[in-house]
Amino acid sequence: MIESCMDKRLERAITLFKKSYVGDISEAEQKELNCLLEDKTLEQVYRRWMDHRLLVEGMEEDKRFPYAEGYKEFKSCIAGMRHVKRKRMIYRLSAVSAVFLLVVAVTWYLQDGGADKVENRMVRDATEKIIMPGSKQAQLRLADGRMVQVDKQSLAQHEQEGVHISYEDGSIRYSSDIQELIYNELYTPAKGEFYVELDDKTKVWINSGTSLKFPVKFVGKERRVILAGEAFFDVSLGSKPFIVETALGEIRVHGTSFDVKAYPDEDMATTLVSGKVTYSGSRQVEIKPGERLVARVSGELEKNIVNTKEYTGWKDGLYVFNRKSLEQIAKDLERWYDISIVFESDQSRELLFTGHLKRYDTINVFLELLRETGEVNYKIQGNEITLY
Repeated sequence: MIESCMDKRLERAITLFKKSYVGDISEAEQKELNCLLEDKTLEQVYRRWMDHRLLVEGMEEDKRFPYAEGYKEFKSCIAGMRHVKRKRMIYRLSAVSAVFLLVVAVTWYLQDGGADKVENRMVRDATEKIIMPGSKQAQLRLADGRMVQVDKQSLAQHEQEGVHISYEDGSIRYSSDIQELIYNELYTPAKGEFYVELDDKTKVWINSGTSLKFPVKFVGKERRVILAGEAFFDVSLGSKPFIVETALGEIRVHGTSFDVKAYPDEDMATTLVSGKVTYSGSRQVEIKPGERLVARVSGELEKNIVNTKEYTGWKDGLYVFNRKSLEQIAKDLERWYDISIVFESDQSRELLFTGHLKRYDTINVFLELLRETGEVNYKIQGNEITLY
């Protein structure tokens, strides 16, 4: 009977761990998990799991399975990856193998001597610098030129000349009665992100290393904003066209949701989730839902059908890779973690990866996944990461 109760408790813990990891846990389940985590042994397992595993989506809940076969599947996947020469990728762990690893971890902790092994492992890990992800942070340049750090103290109830700016839960919102065109500009630094709701109720998620210049109230025949960096727009319907101006052209819409990536000295790309947009630059091109248009610095245009989550997942806390080169991935990680990534060989730059990662994990999680492939290793010195 004791063993049966332990099995049920362990099985329930595994279910709640999975739900918590993929962000699909109810308030009642979270309270239940918090009670379980009062057990220091389970709390240690939970912390290690949350810090060092690949995000697994779509797992079947409460399903019994053969652990030995799951382990073989996982090892076979890793071994196979080490022998792929032209299509090297990180695959998402299957539900079977991922849960198997969690079961093994829990069992290991509960075994005699497990605590000593954990302590030794944590001592080794402590020698490696942990690089934390970015957070909600920004600076706002007001119409009079003043720079305001966006936080609860400075913007909670900021008003100037008929413009009301409110801050709540990492976002700012505008409302205004003025009838003249007055601009504010929001800057997110490296390792920063932010959300702003414009006066017309358009919602904008702003990625790291970005500036967005916008009117505090849209006056005139159009709604125009100026972007350098990356942002996701959910544009409110309206009679006035909404225009995103970039260095390599502009995107014109009425009511739709789309991502624009336009960092200085890089190609500009827009990915359409819903609605319809028109790009105007070297020539005019219409973009439909599920399409991505790239305007290259050279002036060339390229349009493809894509999985939009690969280019918009960042706003929902996910990095989604689909045969993406390590060099391309590195650019996004450098901005989000405020680091420099150095490649010791061109071969490692070209490695292709597929998978999902949590955006708010430490970068060490991704680096450990690279190491698991057997193709790439790494070393951390300050804020510089060398891949070799």
